[in-house]
This record gives sequence, structure tokens and C-alpha cells, in this order.
Amino acid sequence: MEKSYPEALRNIQKGKNKQVEAQNKKRPITGEKIPIGTKVLISIPGIIQNKLHPKYRGPFTVIGLTKNDNYIIPFHGSD
Repeated sequence: MEKSYPEALRNIQKGKNKQVEAQNKKRPITGEKIPIGTKVLISIPGIIQNKLHPKYRGPFTVIGLTKNDNYIIPFHGSD
């Protein structure tokens, strides 16, 4: 029983590391960051009902950046 506890912890840590690697592979990495104050459009591919609906929403102004390099925009309406 005492042997299985440390082994279980190692297995949990291995699983966590695998998940981190998998998520980091999916995360697009760009060389340049969008400056705060820049106007941007948001792609909405899954929401489009037909070909006459817009493919993008916006423009929105970038108002901040999170620690994970996600951009903060006011999404309550277009600027």
C-alpha cells in the first residue's frame, strides 16, 4: 500500500504533463502581439447560418491582455 501512493502521484503528474503538452500544441503562437487600442475583427465560423451572414464580428478595440496572452475586448457591442 505504501508503494502505490507515490506511484499514483507520479502517474497523476505524468498525465498532467501530457495534457499540458497536448494543449500547448493546439495553442497558436504568433510572433507579434496586437497592441492595446488596436481595432480587431472576431471570426465566427460556427455561428454562420448561411453564406449571406457576415463571417466576422466587430470591429472591437483591444483593451487588455491576460497572463495567458488572450486579448480582452468589450463584447457587449461594436465600437
